[in-house]
Amino acid sequence: MKNVTRFVALMFAVLVGAAPLMGEEKSAGATPAAASPAPAPAPKKTEPAAKPAPESGKLAEAMDTAKKSVTASGEFRVRGTFVQNRDFNSASRFPVTGTAGNTKDAQNMVEQRIRVNLEAEPTANLKAHVTIQDARIWGGESTNTNRGTNTVVTAAQASERLPAGNVHSTDPQTQAQVAGTSGNELDLYEGYLDLKPDLGADFDLSLRVGRQTAKVAAGRYVSEDGWNNNGNVFDGVSGSWNGKEMAGVPVSLNTGYFRVVDTGNVMRSDDRSLWTLSLTADPYEGMAVVEPYYLQNKDRQRRFTGVDGRAGELMSNTAGGRVSGKAFDGRLDYEGEGSRQFGRWGTDDLRAWRWDLSVGYTMIGIDMKPRVGVAYSQSSGDTNAADSEVNTPDLLYPDSHKGYGVVDLVGPRNLNDLSFSLGATLLDGLTAGVDWHHFQLHEGNDRLYGPTGNIVFGTPKAIVPAGKSATRTVGDELDLILSYRCCNWLTLEAAYAHIFAGQYLRQVSTRGNDLDYAHLMLTVEF
Repeated sequence: MKNVTRFVALMFAVLVGAAPLMGEEKSAGATPAAASPAPAPAPKKTEPAAKPAPESGKLAEAMDTAKKSVTASGEFRVRGTFVQNRDFNSASRFPVTGTAGNTKDAQNMVEQRIRVNLEAEPTANLKAHVTIQDARIWGGESTNTNRGTNTVVTAAQASERLPAGNVHSTDPQTQAQVAGTSGNELDLYEGYLDLKPDLGADFDLSLRVGRQTAKVAAGRYVSEDGWNNNGNVFDGVSGSWNGKEMAGVPVSLNTGYFRVVDTGNVMRSDDRSLWTLSLTADPYEGMAVVEPYYLQNKDRQRRFTGVDGRAGELMSNTAGGRVSGKAFDGRLDYEGEGSRQFGRWGTDDLRAWRWDLSVGYTMIGIDMKPRVGVAYSQSSGDTNAADSEVNTPDLLYPDSHKGYGVVDLVGPRNLNDLSFSLGATLLDGLTAGVDWHHFQLHEGNDRLYGPTGNIVFGTPKAIVPAGKSATRTVGDELDLILSYRCCNWLTLEAAYAHIFAGQYLRQVSTRGNDLDYAHLMLTVEF
């Protein structure tokens, strides 16, 4: 806590507070005084009058300016999550590795997160931002949610081609794969400087340096992951350039180079890195927003064993794009995103793809403004785990709670997901939604993966137990969601979900009993 306090004091008292002072010194010295003859020496005074030092006055004025420019905000969030029959086998008492004596099949916990934001903008060209975060699970003094990723990978896990994505905190099965993720709950979540040089009215250029969040397109590969109790955050530098009118079209270009923040390990500076490049163009005033992007993810921290028995690093390149928009006075909304990946997964070749498509229609003329929607997504899977080509996507650092059900059981690796949704505004501030998902494996020879790439069920060479026929039908999920924003600072959300186990889940879990899930979340913004 002392280190955090010193950091905040240093950033806001020195960097921000000194900025106006440095500006004054520069302007004072910009025009030198004309040369003049040396004046005669003044009579010596025995008792000179005490006067404050000029520099002292400037520093006090600068500090006063900095104090006036500081604003504070924050968030307090508590979420209780309740899961019954997580392993789809009510006959077994599923243990969680690392929690001695915990053999209950029900997995329940309460997550708490507090964020305090401090921001100062002493000039139009300089802004400093700091976010302090305390994230914990009730009843524990060290967090088992990790802001980075799996920090330790055993030889067996490396041979199973584990992804580079992070582990979702509410999945006890994937927690069993993680080691060394404990750490202090109170931490620096964000700490950066924004620099904005003045290049004229037609250009808006900004540079951000320090610890920061990042998002590309809809966040399917790179996101701050606000649902996760800790979230994703990066150390690095990013820049954005907005051309107000480039050939008559509003265009913005964004790029960043980051080190991945991982609280579990001490890493070299080049262990895990991420480079992002994206462009956004809006040629038709919201009817068709186009967002092409390119991402490069390197993981030198872990070693991945290829089919030839040699270990190597992961380097994935993702080229993709997203198109979204609204038409007919906002009644029709749509989104489409597709991408292809290539690179190296250890000593194997990476060749994968995924795409998502959704369409919705809102009945604006009706008081409750009901919306109906349909969505479909596909992601490739590994056709043969024994060959030298990996066909399962690297998910990088995604939004772990986007598009594949509120239970967060499955994710876009080796998955086909057809979903239908219905939503409406019941009262002022009260919305309700009903979603239905039908999940299938894209390739029967690959496994079932979670929302951040973790393995949920399956092995690389023997998916189907002996004596049973192959199947790709995972199951169906029904979601019921209520959200109430009673005022500008308080939001309540309640959700219930039921997963109807399909033939695949009945095979891999022996019994295939259904799963029940619920969460209740309170968020206070101040």
